[in-house]
Amino acid sequence: IPMEATADALRIFPSLIVSDEVKAAFGSIRERQQAAIAVKKNPSEAKTAIKGLKGALRSYQGQGVSFLNTLQDGEGDILAFDMGTGKSLTGLAFFQDLLNQGKADHLLVVCPSPLKYATWAKEVEKWTDLEYIVVDGDKREEVEWEDGTKQKLTGQKLREVQYQQHLFGTHVIIMNYELFLRDFDIIPNVNHRWVVVLDEAHRIKNPKAQTTKNLIKKLRPAGRKVLATGTPLENNVQELWSLVDFCRPNLLGNYYKFLARYIEVDYFGNPVAPKPQMMGELRAKLDPIMFRVTKAEALPELPPLTIQEYWVDMTKEQENLYKAVKDGILQNAETGEFSYLEVIVQITRMQQLLDSPALLRELMGDPNLPIESGKLNELRNVINDIDPNRNKFILFSQYKEMTDILYKWMIDNNVLPKEQIGYVKGGIKATETERIRKEFQEGNMQCVIMTTAGNYGLDLSAGKYVICFDQLFNPQKMEQIFSRAHRGGNATGVTAINFVTRNSYEERKLKVLEAKREVFKAMVDADDETFAKLFTKEELLNML
Repeated sequence: IPMEATADALRIFPSLIVSDEVKAAFGSIRERQQAAIAVKKNPSEAKTAIKGLKGALRSYQGQGVSFLNTLQDGEGDILAFDMGTGKSLTGLAFFQDLLNQGKADHLLVVCPSPLKYATWAKEVEKWTDLEYIVVDGDKREEVEWEDGTKQKLTGQKLREVQYQQHLFGTHVIIMNYELFLRDFDIIPNVNHRWVVVLDEAHRIKNPKAQTTKNLIKKLRPAGRKVLATGTPLENNVQELWSLVDFCRPNLLGNYYKFLARYIEVDYFGNPVAPKPQMMGELRAKLDPIMFRVTKAEALPELPPLTIQEYWVDMTKEQENLYKAVKDGILQNAETGEFSYLEVIVQITRMQQLLDSPALLRELMGDPNLPIESGKLNELRNVINDIDPNRNKFILFSQYKEMTDILYKWMIDNNVLPKEQIGYVKGGIKATETERIRKEFQEGNMQCVIMTTAGNYGLDLSAGKYVICFDQLFNPQKMEQIFSRAHRGGNATGVTAINFVTRNSYEERKLKVLEAKREVFKAMVDADDETFAKLFTKEELLNML
């Protein structure tokens, strides 16, 4: 039974017969819980000046350090900071503070690949004099051995040497989740002298995933664990259990009992939404271990985010294709040939058709389907209006096939010189993502085209506009796209321009989403497939 849970039982049932030693231990737990909550409520508790840190922290970041300092050996907390508010710096400052106190020797950061250089290496260099190493998958380096001989190594042989660098004074090791999974057997074991930070910690939201299992097995012995995430996890209950279990094992009890207590399920037993009547109890359990900071609280000086809808019409060919596909979907649905999940798949096809018929060439077996679309015809006007030679902008689509088209279209139509266009997508190297970020932030790059994959934590605060060629089903996910530009460091404000096609699925979807706005707040970090389950099959079909 977890100590925190037993301490709660003693508070509720004070007549329980326990030894004085146990009572003293439980009293200590309650004191630390109360201390953690008090830090969150009192800005004067902020530890903004830390020896070895090149500058002062913001007040809320200093509160975060003080909050984490209430941790005891083997425990972990969650920093639920909005994107762009500096949760990585807060975690780094916490380690520096522990290092100063003689309570820790090493920091292991596990993060999405794009953040290794763009965020963590940059922050370590900017704010500290700590020795660090970034572990890469295929980097080639020259290694000098103890006898003075040198050898060029690459791949796993090089990484084995890198993982042992902590033995020779390297304080910080930075790696990505994929490498952690691949190199599980050669990564050094951690102990109570290690601090572990999992950035974008929702990557371990699935307790059955191998990544989650390996992280728990290898990293749970760490002295202190910090789960950094830009998502208000208290609203995403079904994925919260795994994160809490990593840093405070058993605090929320058995996974299935947890679901039964806090989650509404659908007909098939799948988690759908939190039980509103139980959220007060759950938040009380989370209060001592989660520090939540919103962008509005952290950065009141941040210029506003303006969201505009830009309406376009389908081309004639799009109209004909749209009607044919829609009629086919409705006919199959009426005859019962389409299941619920198949309807969701077909809606994705409709969205792709509205972006460009060319995205359906392979599916429809027609290589001659045109690239031209109502959106693409209007894109040049939108870009001209924002003056791309003076104002930097982000161009987003959730489909890689579409961003491939947009990248080529920008170059072929001389919208901007090729060297002024960056392209961030899944699978590119972290070093290339960092090059694009730096060139966009400090150099002559005027546009970054990006997909959902590969943009985790990417700081593009020099951007003034975000053009969304299509929209994700979950509007909270769209907020994360806007946060690439609308974050700390942005001085101009950001205008988000969302393309919407008239008389289509996109137009009707907007109305349905608005009607269910309150429900969305309970599904902040759900993927689109999970999110769509909030709607009946009939509601989805009516959007067509």
